[in-house]
Amino acid sequence: FDGKTLDGWTPKIRGFPLGENHRDTFQVRDGAIAVSYDKYEQFGERFGHLFYKAPFKAYRFRMEYRFLSDHPADTPAWAIANSGVMIFSQDPKTMAVADSFPVSVEAQLLGPAPGQTRFNGNMCSPGTHVVMDGQVVTTHCINSKTPSGPNEVWATFEIEAHPGGEVIQRINGVETIRYSQVQLDPTGNMANSKP
Repeated sequence: FDGKTLDGWTPKIRGFPLGENHRDTFQVRDGAIAVSYDKYEQFGERFGHLFYKAPFKAYRFRMEYRFLSDHPADTPAWAIANSGVMIFSQDPKTMAVADSFPVSVEAQLLGPAPGQTRFNGNMCSPGTHVVMDGQVVTTHCINSKTPSGPNEVWATFEIEAHPGGEVIQRINGVETIRYSQVQLDPTGNMANSKP
């Protein structure tokens, strides 16, 4: 990310073709990528993703993030202050226009939401499985034991993807969850596109 433009990044928003940045959802503000619903009258389940132009196999990804408290009124309760980084993702060119999420592993970030007890730095697996503690995990989302921090406060999120396939996630330098051996779920559970 060059801090000025979205060059090298391609949006995919549910209901729109790859590359169409519906209502300027993804923006660059003050040197950071921002997700904005300022131009939305309603959310309308317009789940969106930003894909980088090049794939990576082994890497360390680090970002600073925060959730704002405002959201469109029709945002589903589970989607309030809910974001993440999709890793091991399908090529966005293979996603259908109506797809909500790519087949991937989501390194999930959650902030507080009304009436919900939440944890942060979780793992969700639309269309995939992972291995934890030597066992294949087929549950869609696995919570960490890290409570969600407050909205409006900056935090650091880091993902380490090792050459052997192990993934370690950290928030503010503290490990939240670890898994490995990402694999396709033959049933395609929780994924629009089927493997």
